[in-house]
Amino acid sequence: MKRFAVIGLGNFGMALALELAELGQRVTAVDINADKARDAQAWVDQALVGNATDRDNLEAMGLGAVDVAAVSLGGRTEATTLVVLHLSRLGVPEIIAKAVSEDHGEILSRVGATRVVFPEKDMAGRVADRIGSRNVLDYLTFSPGFSVLELAPDAEKVGKTLADLDMTRRYGVQVVAIKELVPERVEIAPGPDRVVKDSDILVVLGPEDAVRTLQEEA
Repeated sequence: MKRFAVIGLGNFGMALALELAELGQRVTAVDINADKARDAQAWVDQALVGNATDRDNLEAMGLGAVDVAAVSLGGRTEATTLVVLHLSRLGVPEIIAKAVSEDHGEILSRVGATRVVFPEKDMAGRVADRIGSRNVLDYLTFSPGFSVLELAPDAEKVGKTLADLDMTRRYGVQVVAIKELVPERVEIAPGPDRVVKDSDILVVLGPEDAVRTLQEEA
């Protein structure tokens, strides 16, 4: 079993840490914000509070001994670069870093990232592939009078439960599945307590008029 470290517990980092934990991996989650670390503690093996841009802190937290480190510090490009550099010098064999631009990604690769990810860009590309083709499940007639739509949640929906969104009452549609991009899998018939993540795609079913209205407002 590999040892993972997830540094930065924003939407992407928190979702990644929880998914890895659910898959039975050993996960250490790190954030400078104590509240975020406390939220992760219920799921991961270890949640630590600390400034990851300080190499001594990383070493003291034992992060030089992990097999894989994922760095997701939002728009803090300099901080992300420093953390990746320190992890590389500590000998972490696999370093995955979230970049905010192509230039930032190139810098991260040069200082030691073994893989650079662009979650928003990757999601946009996948959604564009779906909505740009009639051959995929983007807006599909399910049966006479009913349609299926794949919907990338906007910022207003992320972090809320399906019960909070109440799409049945608001639009007359039902969320019948959720496609998760991190990691890739499909959750059929998600429950009302399911929290929507920024790496999710909602699959909704409903009357054609209702689905079309939702598509226009999305």
